[in-house]
Parts: sequence; structure tokens; C-alpha cells
Amino acid sequence: MKEKISEVGRSVKRVDAYEKARGESIFTDDLLFPGMLHAGVFRSPCASGAIESLDITAAKAVEGIKAVLTYKDISGKNLVPVVFDDQPLLAEKRVRYHGEPIVLLAGESKRVVKEAIKKIKIKIREDKPVLDIHQSVKAKIAVDPEKKDNICQRYDVKRGDTAKAFKTAHLLIENKYSTNYQEHAYLEPQSMIAVPELNGIVSIYGSMQCPFYVQDGVAAILGRELSSISVNLMTTGGAFGGKEDVPSIIAEIAALLSHHTGRPVKFILSREEDLETMSKRHPSYTEYKSAFDKNGKLLGVRVRYYLDAGAYTTLTPVVLWRGVIHAVGPYPCENVDIEGFGMLTNKVPSGAYRGFGTPQIIFAAETQMDEAAEKLGIDPVKIREINAFKVGDRTATGQKLKESVGIRDTIRAGKKAFKWASRSKKVQRFNAKNSYLKRGIGVASLFYGVGLGARGGPLQKGGALVSLFKDGSVQFSVGTTEMGQGMYTVLSQITADAMGIPMEKVHHSRVSTEKVSDSGPTVASRATFISGNAIKAATDRIKFNLIKFMVSQGMIAANKQIVFKDGHVFARDKKIISVEELALKAWLARVKMIESGWYLPPGTTYAEKDGQGDAYVVYSYVTNYAEVEVDLRTYSTRVVSLYSAEEFGRVINPQLAQGQIEGGNLQGIGYAIYENMVLDNGKIISNNFSTYLIPTLLDVGELMPVIVEKPYTKGPFGAKGMGEMPLMGIAPAVGNAVKNAIGQRLRNIPLTQEQLYEKLKDN
Repeated sequence: MKEKISEVGRSVKRVDAYEKARGESIFTDDLLFPGMLHAGVFRSPCASGAIESLDITAAKAVEGIKAVLTYKDISGKNLVPVVFDDQPLLAEKRVRYHGEPIVLLAGESKRVVKEAIKKIKIKIREDKPVLDIHQSVKAKIAVDPEKKDNICQRYDVKRGDTAKAFKTAHLLIENKYSTNYQEHAYLEPQSMIAVPELNGIVSIYGSMQCPFYVQDGVAAILGRELSSISVNLMTTGGAFGGKEDVPSIIAEIAALLSHHTGRPVKFILSREEDLETMSKRHPSYTEYKSAFDKNGKLLGVRVRYYLDAGAYTTLTPVVLWRGVIHAVGPYPCENVDIEGFGMLTNKVPSGAYRGFGTPQIIFAAETQMDEAAEKLGIDPVKIREINAFKVGDRTATGQKLKESVGIRDTIRAGKKAFKWASRSKKVQRFNAKNSYLKRGIGVASLFYGVGLGARGGPLQKGGALVSLFKDGSVQFSVGTTEMGQGMYTVLSQITADAMGIPMEKVHHSRVSTEKVSDSGPTVASRATFISGNAIKAATDRIKFNLIKFMVSQGMIAANKQIVFKDGHVFARDKKIISVEELALKAWLARVKMIESGWYLPPGTTYAEKDGQGDAYVVYSYVTNYAEVEVDLRTYSTRVVSLYSAEEFGRVINPQLAQGQIEGGNLQGIGYAIYENMVLDNGKIISNNFSTYLIPTLLDVGELMPVIVEKPYTKGPFGAKGMGEMPLMGIAPAVGNAVKNAIGQRLRNIPLTQEQLYEKLKDN
């Protein structure tokens, strides 16, 4: 008998909706502890140089200052653990980027900390900094003195014979592309509190995506065992990747100061400090060559993909890898030659951002596809239909796609909803009537590997703890985090259906390293997939215990087909007992009603030598359709309409999914048009939201999610991941629409007014 689904698939309200709407959610800055101090950081005033002298005497003398620390005061290892462990918490002999931490301070108030910072004296012998990818490639002196060049990571994907494909192709397209930084612009800045507890425990409270990363970092800096570090997630006011790796830095600073003072220490960054010194999306430079036959079939691709890592490696190895894997797009191609390079520069380290290395390369790949359509006289949608994956096709890494391949469905569903053909004619009529306003339409498709993939290593795992109480209610804990995306709600729906009870009887507990084993980071659109499967594993164990008890009591026969649904237990459609009544009976009989669940995704076969094999377990798919309007007087661009057709398996909560799509679309529009970060000799001078512009709902027109379902058999109730896809393909869709509007193609984002002016001034 098929189990009835009662909560999954419904647009239930968010479990945290009321507390957030009423302002009742507890954020890190809301916490107060007796004797709590405030932290501050003295940072490098230049991008590169050798520290010749440092005088902290006057800072120590400021009344109210309780600690002034340098690298010499670190009891553990002076590092921020990420991938290669090459980043120190505090600079020792050299500084490698503007804003690098050198001295930590703790005082009775933020005011005295700021006063003390001003009294620190430092002398640095400045070097000529390496400030972009091109300089990094050519530099004779490496950013890292221990390396011979500035390449911090490289990946290759080789398949077939690209030279032959280029030689025999009907059409070759070769271009260069670049992208700038993108700031996460989370509502809540980086925030941490460290509290010394009894028995040598250090408790960390903060805003983060990866509690277990923070636990690793604090243990390393203090030289303590992991079991002595308790990390607790507070309400997190947005993240988008920006709270994956850098919260470890904030937590280490607070913990080190707390360790030396014996008092709680709070460290909350100002918006300006956050913008200047925290990670961003990697800037990129791409050289892309594509080969097509006369019918528009993609024959070969050669890519040279460079990411600006900043001063330290941080997450660049995994960000670069994901970009390289997705460089061809959602199209089979027998001849592939992709090389990816992570390049060190003397700038703030780059890190994770929604899409994780793919928006940059998708911008290039989908612009190439559009240009091919134009030169071959093929409709842009049609050329994507000609090439799009279907079941049985292989990716650039040779991975055979076996199920839940929805790219063609997104192309067709989006085209129908957007009314591509009639809208095209409408745009042409608009342009004929207007001299200064020009409109255009564009399309872009993509695929995205769900989870961490073959580069995830030991991080590919997820844990859950589920408790059934004697009143029939259930509480769950997971190792992935809620950061505004609605994870608690979606996992509550999964828990409810897994136990066959109404959602109002399900409650979640706050994420803490004390409750669940290391479950890896909350990144890569993996929370629903990984934690959902872990919860199902735990609830299956609880139900097994209950069924065993029912058999022992003669309530059911051992061979009966048992289903938990609608708040009751059924045996072959016969209602036996309510879950609430069964829970009490089982409790009285001392049945175990708390179980842990552990989920490991299926293995991958990817080989790093040539980039061949299964890179991810499964993929999600998107096609975006955009209409834009360009003002030829002001050179400004506005998105009139954006339809995003997305396939991510079974939809757990349609309303939340739509919200994710709309929010991601808005971020993608910002990346495409508005968000232009400006630096001066390595210093970020766009350090607030008056100089770094992000779009609001008033800056865009229609945002229309179009959801396509193709359930995945190994996902919880058929779900895959979807958090990142809504942002990733917006820039090329908008860029292609701009080309359609003005007849000029731009290959650098954001598509600023200045760039448009340079393109159009002589026309």
C-alpha cells in the first residue's frame, strides 16, 4: 500500500514566521552575559608588506582595556582551518591584504576598544601588491613567499579530441569574459560570543552556516580538544555562503580574548568592517572557445577559467572545482578541454557565495551559446533544446545521467509561461515606437550538482536525532543550519510525514555541536537532501521499535504491512491505534523512542587526473527567461520581467520554494547589473550600501517562478536541492536580453552604465 503524503508538498507557514515578524527571534547581539567584554581588531593599513615594528604599549594603557593580543599570545595554532590551512588568524611577519588582522583587543565597551586601536603604532615596509588575476599570472614575486607562483589550485577536465572538433566545426566562437566581486549583503553582520563555562568548556554562540567548522577553528586556536568546544547556532540573519568559512575567524577572535580574560567576549562587526574584510564571491576571468556544427550541435569546448582567490586559499579549491565541473553547461559534449586556476592576489580572501563558482562560468558558457544561435540563425531557445541533456546522456566528466533529468522540461515550461514567441514580437513593436527606450529578451540554462560531490570527502554526511515523546509529539535535531532559507519548516514537514503525524506535533531544537555528530557544512544546496534523509533514517528506526513492540503485544501480526499516516498506525488499511496512544503505551513499556539517523550519499567515481567520472550524485536544472529595458539616455538597464523555470525533484513546500526563487533571482539581477565593488590599491572603498548598490523589489518588474517536478528516488520524498540555482543563471539571461535590445554584447559583469556608455557612445 502506498503511504499517504499529508505534509510534504503543502505550502505550510514557516515555523519561525511569527517570532521573526514580531521581532522575538534571538540574534547573537541580543545576548548579554555577566562581565561581557567587547572585541575589536587592529588591521593592516596596506595590501602587502613586511612588519618591521609593532607597539601596543599605549593601547594596553587605555582605561577599560582588558586584553591586547598578538600572534605571540596564541596558545594553539595560529591558523584558520579551511582546506589547506594556509591562513593565519593574526599576521606574524608579513601582511598580505588590506584589513588583515594583526592585533586583537577586548574592552569594557566598543568605545574604549576603538580608542585603543587608534593608539597602536606599526611600521610596515610596503611591497608592490598583486591586485588582479592578470598581474597574478605574470607576477615574478609570489603572494605567498613559500610558493614559486600564485597558483593555489588547478583542475583539468579532459575528454575526447578538441583540436579535431575545432578543425571540423562549422562554427567557432572564441571570447573572453570577466566578473567582479559580489558581496553577500546579509542583513545581520558577522557575530559571535565566546563564553567560558565550568569544567573547561568554551561555549560559542553565533551567526553561522557551519558550526563544526567553528568548532575546529576554536579548538585549533586555543590548543584544546574538540569535545571542550560547544558551538550553538543563534538565529542567523542571512548568509548566502558568507557565513561558511569566515565565522571561524570571528569565533576564534572572541574565543582567544575570552581565554585570556576569563570573561565572555562579544564580537559584532560593523557593516563597514564586514564589507571591507569579509569574503566575497570570487572575481573571475574566462577564455572560452566553442565549436558547433551547422545545425547548432555543440561539438567541442575549450575553457581557461581563472578565479581570484585573494590573499589566502580558503575555499578556492572547492569553489574552483565546482565551476570547472559545470563549465560546459547542461549539454553533452564529447570533446572537452577545461583548465581551472585559483590565483592568489593581495586582496581580501574570496570565499563561498550562493552558486559557489558556477555563476561566473555560466555567464561565459550561456553567452557563448547565445552567440552561436545568432550566428547560425537559430532561435536561442531552440539551440538549447537541440543540445540539452536527456536521460542516458553524459556530462563533460563522462557521468551518465540516469534519472531526474529536468533541463528540457524547464526550457519548455519556461518558454510557455514566458510566451517567448509572442513576447519577442511585442518587444519588436515596442522598439519600433520608442527612440530612447529599447527592450530585449534573453534566455539561459544551467545544471547544478546537488551536495558536495566528489570533492566533499569526509564532509559528505549528515546526522539527525529524533525523539518521540509519550504524548505523541516529536522533536528533531540536525547538524545543518537554518539561516533564513526555511530549513526548519521543510524538515518539520519531512519529519511529520515520516512519522505519520500532523506537523503541529513536530518541533525542532536549536542546532548545536553537543547534540548531533559532525554533519558537514550547510552549503551546496544540501540541507533538505542530506538532513531530510538522516531524519528519515532516524524515524524508520523509531517506527521499527514501535512495530516490534506492537507485535510483542499482539496488536498486529509480524507479517502485516504497517503504515504510519494521518496520526494513526494502519495494518493493510485497517486502523490499529493512534500514534499518540501508541507512544504512551511504548513509553510505559520502556521502549526506546529516541534514535539517531545518519546519511551518507552514494559514492562518486571522479578521477582528479583527467576530471572524468561521476562528479555528483544527482543534478538540478534551471532555465531563466528575461525581458529587459535599456534607457539610451541614461545607459541604465531595468529587468522588466524574469521567469525562472526550476526542476529540483519533489517540492516539499511550494511557497518556500517560490520565495527562494524570487530572492535568488533578485540577487542574480544585482550581480548582473547593480553590484559593482570598487577597490583602491587593494582596499575596498565600496564599504556601505550607499556605495555598493543592491537591488530592491522596486528596482525590478515581474518575478515569476515556474516549478517543474521530477522526483529523485534517493531523495527524501523525492526532493533534491534548490537553494543556489535561482541566482546562478540570471546574469547571462539578462546579458543576452541586453544584446537583443541594443545589438551590442557585453562580456563583463556587472553591466554598468559606464560599460554601456562605452559600447554605445559612438553609435
